[in-house]
Amino acid sequence: MEVPSKSELWFQTGKKYLDIGWSIIPVGIDKKPLYSWKPYQYEHASIEQLQQWSTNPSLTGFALVTGKLSGVFVLDIDEGSQFDLASLPPTPNSRTGSGGKHFFFLLPTNDELRNSGGFQPHTDTRGEGGYAILPPSKHPNGKNYEWVIDPFSTPLATIPQTLIEQVRKPLFQKKLVPVNENIFSGVGESLRNDSATRVIGKLLHQFKQEDWDSEVWPLTQAWNSKNAPPMSESELLTTFNSIKRKALEGLSENVSKNGTNTAGKLVSLVQESSLEVFLNQFSEPCITSPECDFVAYLLKSKKAEQLLFKLFWDKYKKAPGTKAVTEARNILEGKALFEKTEIRTLHNRIGSLGGNIYFDIGDNENVIHISSIGWSVEKTSPILFQRFNHQKVQTLPIDGRSLKELLSLVNVSSSESQLLLLVSLVISFLPDIPRPILALNGAPGSSKSTLLRFFREFIDPSYVPLVTPPKNIAELAQLASHNYVVYFDNLSNIPVWLSDCLCRLVTGDGYAKRELFTNDDDILYSHKRVVGICGINQVATKPDLLDRCVIIALELIDSTKRREESELWHTFNQLKPEILGSILNCLSYVIQIAPTLEIKSKPRLADSFRYSLAAAQFFGYTEQDLEKAYNFNIQSQHEEAIEASSVAQVVIEFMSDKHSWSGTSTGLHSELQTVAEKLKVKFPKTPNWVWREINEVRLNLLAADIKAERVKETKANKIVLTKTTNASDDQLRQLIEPEENGGMETMETEIPF
Repeated sequence: MEVPSKSELWFQTGKKYLDIGWSIIPVGIDKKPLYSWKPYQYEHASIEQLQQWSTNPSLTGFALVTGKLSGVFVLDIDEGSQFDLASLPPTPNSRTGSGGKHFFFLLPTNDELRNSGGFQPHTDTRGEGGYAILPPSKHPNGKNYEWVIDPFSTPLATIPQTLIEQVRKPLFQKKLVPVNENIFSGVGESLRNDSATRVIGKLLHQFKQEDWDSEVWPLTQAWNSKNAPPMSESELLTTFNSIKRKALEGLSENVSKNGTNTAGKLVSLVQESSLEVFLNQFSEPCITSPECDFVAYLLKSKKAEQLLFKLFWDKYKKAPGTKAVTEARNILEGKALFEKTEIRTLHNRIGSLGGNIYFDIGDNENVIHISSIGWSVEKTSPILFQRFNHQKVQTLPIDGRSLKELLSLVNVSSSESQLLLLVSLVISFLPDIPRPILALNGAPGSSKSTLLRFFREFIDPSYVPLVTPPKNIAELAQLASHNYVVYFDNLSNIPVWLSDCLCRLVTGDGYAKRELFTNDDDILYSHKRVVGICGINQVATKPDLLDRCVIIALELIDSTKRREESELWHTFNQLKPEILGSILNCLSYVIQIAPTLEIKSKPRLADSFRYSLAAAQFFGYTEQDLEKAYNFNIQSQHEEAIEASSVAQVVIEFMSDKHSWSGTSTGLHSELQTVAEKLKVKFPKTPNWVWREINEVRLNLLAADIKAERVKETKANKIVLTKTTNASDDQLRQLIEPEENGGMETMETEIPF
């Protein structure tokens, strides 16, 4: 009888949990998730994802994602707990690797019980936003979790009401163990300073060092709000930092007195393991991975923390302690910053060096090398990659089919759009050039999202292929930092700030933000990303954004030609390895030919046009074919810009019976306002906004045979509108003298993209 493999056993174990409706995530020896687990608070893992998890050599078990999706609430009782177990009804429960107990209960319908750490000594709960390790996972001490009563044969009991009441205690009663209730209730002005010292000291003592800024500072602010009157924010922050500094000095003294310099041992282990500590392109301290010599992590990341825990466990078979790990990271960061370490660039999925491109497969074994003479799968890489939990392992490519076979799977019919689509996909693999934004629009059911998902599978496969727009610049910066491809799905509109940022995201401008309120450190971002947007209507409306877009309209698919999604993806996955190989063949040709091409005309993003032309030639198209497709796209840009601008529409109507017009902003505003009322469109209320609005669409007005310019005269600036003859896009651009500001607006105190 054939013995099942380890991966098959893990697959069967995980499937049993999925079959009873539980959301699960894979965990490693440190009990930490192997991948980003947030998505699985909202949707269950697929069978394909479970299969991939089961083959991961770092897998040591699964954890239950507690909360609404699974409908499960867990009581976690460690050794030393005084919790009355006799008060609990019979329910599935397990024995943990450390000797504690997990009790599993039904989460009340329409309730949102969250995690509660230490609501009793050695007793926690896991609800919405939490997870609990499941049998037969392995504990860091080598022992396995075991079911005492399993959930496959015994239904879960309802949570006792007394337990619910305990979990729902107020914030200060749950998170603190107050010695003096009056202090935590707030004090008068004369007692604030002394009380602040005692409150902050008690809070720092009850939280891990790495949680002081994220947990203790907000609680300190909450306490201060109860004072009458509260201390000023600056005074409170000065006191907080002073007490924190003294607490850190005390920790260092204790380590020295006890002679247990665990942090020092960890630093030595890093050096003994031949791991490299260095600075990345943003001067952030990083450490190389022991699993793969071309992967590295930020030292402040969760991955680096898990690495230090593992190194210590492998050597001493015991946990080093969170404080020691934090101190070790601080030491290593100091060494990277103040010793002469090499600055190395960390790449996300795709990077280049010396004219060659390297593609990170993500399996810790292979990297694809693409050069002017071909491509190959190799075991080493001269550049380093940074990975993120959302990223999937890429399929290994093989030679075979033509990239054009992809067209049979997408709903794009016009020859111009098909050509633009193919070259856009290929040049997405070039990491150092600005690439046009892929802007899709079409009726519901026109397969816009599917097209973007297909592209994402080739360029940067992810468990979260499409995203919703961020709320602010900082969120967009982090999103772009973690994704080589940024595809926004089902947009209804694009705010002005996001429109400007997407323009900068294409060209690779940077962004800086403050790391924490309690320090002056900056987090730096710099991105040149592959960007895509889609919506029912054309959501790119600002001319500067449209000028960077490849606009493709998708028609509604006839019901007789529509394919089931499962069948479509089955076909795609069958074709994917060979189509990916075809992309790499084209990419190699592009690297070889593009620098030698003589370009007659250079549209916006001229670098991308050069490489697009090389890709088009690989597919058998001519320069005239590509120019025709580009002109088709440029015409779409102009039409969309004019349609989105009421001022452009009014100017076109105003000049319909004139050869030229000149006058002041006030005079033009008065005449245009009359036309606007006739057309029943919105129009600027004051004359000083007229030129601003015209300036944004000057190129688009030129495409409509109207030249707009502002002439400086002694007494006042004069606006001149003139009818022109048909001209090419290059000629149109030459007719426009660049404005000093370029029409760009900046955000208040942040450095935008």
